[in-house]
Formats: sequence, C-alpha cells, structure tokens
Amino acid sequence: MQKKLLQITHAVFAALLLLLPVAKANAFGQTFWKNTSLGDWFIEANWLAVLPDANTDAIIANGGTALITAPGAQAQNIFLGVVTNKGSTGTLTIAKPGVGSPGSLTVGNAMFIGRSSSGVVATGTLGVSGGAGLTTQGPDGIQVAAYANGPFGYVTVTDPGSFISSARLTLGNDTGHATLNVQNGGQLYSGDASIAGTPFIAGGSSTTGSATVTGGDLGVDD
Repeated sequence: MQKKLLQITHAVFAALLLLLPVAKANAFGQTFWKNTSLGDWFIEANWLAVLPDANTDAIIANGGTALITAPGAQAQNIFLGVVTNKGSTGTLTIAKPGVGSPGSLTVGNAMFIGRSSSGVVATGTLGVSGGAGLTTQGPDGIQVAAYANGPFGYVTVTDPGSFISSARLTLGNDTGHATLNVQNGGQLYSGDASIAGTPFIAGGSSTTGSATVTGGDLGVDD
C-alpha cells in the first residue's frame, strides 16, 4: 500500500433517506441509542429497538456515548451526531477493556459522522484506541462532516494495534468541519480520501478539514 498526500476529491452523500424527525424503518431496519450517558454497545437495553446487527442501521444522536470493548459489534450503517427527534450529538468509542480482547466493529456499508439540518448543528465523535479496530465495507466508507449546515465531526485513532480501515474517507465538505487525529501508533487506511471538497479547492465557503498524524500511520491507496 503506497502512502501519499491526501487528494481532495468531491464526496457525494448517498444516504439521505434517514434523518427525519421521527424514525422511519428502511430496508435494513433502524435502532436508536437511548442511554444518555456512557453505555455498553452490547446491552440491548441501551437501544430503543434492537441490538444492531449486520442488517441494522445504528443511530447515536441523543448526547450519549456507546462503548465497544469486545469483538464482534456489527451494523449496516452507523450515524453519529445527526439531527433526529432524540438530539443531534453522538459519540462512539471502540477500546480495550482492562482484560480480554479489544473491541471491534464491522460496518457493512458506511459510517456518517456529523450531519446537521437547517438551524440545528450536529456533532459526531469517533474514537478508536487500545488496539481496537473499525472496518467499513461499503464504497461510501467514512463520511466526516461532509454535509451542509455546518456539522462537526471528530475522529481519533490512537495506540499500537488500533486501526480504521475504509474504502473511502471524506473529511469535511460543503460547510462541514472535520478533524482527524492519528497518533501514538494508531493506523488509518483508506482506498480514497478527500479533505474539504474538490481537488485543492474548498468545497464550500466555510468548509474545513484537517488530518494530523503524530506517531501513527495514515495510508491512502493510489
């Protein structure tokens, strides 16, 4: 895998059917995080509907934090910090427990971090640490604050063995504000990447995107 400077390309958000004020089931089904503080992803009582699986979209947008500290978490799509009738901020942390194997999450399609609507600014945060891992399998990859109305998206991957693997990484587009930190031995690999819109031109008048690597590994395929 050859590393290169992130090339700025145009990102298209293809999952617009979600984020209505009232949850509406799609072909895969949806489940909303309901714990307003920190809770275990694998405890079904923390979700409004069902525990996410490979056929379920997981939405974390009520100000709470879902914590994955064991292998085997799954979802079809994940939405962090999007505007719903439950709120507009959400955090997902994938980490290692005091003992045992670190957490892992496989997303069948894509992860969307930060999507605002008119008059409501959303914020999504993703952290991967302690040797934990995240893999997205669909072509949309990970979209971080890649939408209008000024959303914020934050991604951090840290510690040896921690990784994020994605077919595509979009950091900021339109009026979104995205921040990526890869540090302390963490790794992020993407087949394609963009920062703030089209090649070498910001995607909107107030789009921002940044990627900082400190003792980590950021790789982008040619």
